[in-house]
Amino acid sequence: MMVESFMYTFTTIPGVDSIKITAGGEEINNFIDVLDTTQTLYPPEFINPEVVETKQE
Repeated sequence: MMVESFMYTFTTIPGVDSIKITAGGEEINNFIDVLDTTQTLYPPEFINPEVVETKQE
């Protein structure tokens, strides 16, 4: 949740659409088991995609 907070917060700045997490200019490995923090991180398009449904008429 902390990394998601960083993504949402920093990408609200005009011109910022992603973040990259480093320490001392070096990529961080094994920081989070379920997320590759060596890559550029983009926030998901939807905050809760599991509840987004299309209405069919």
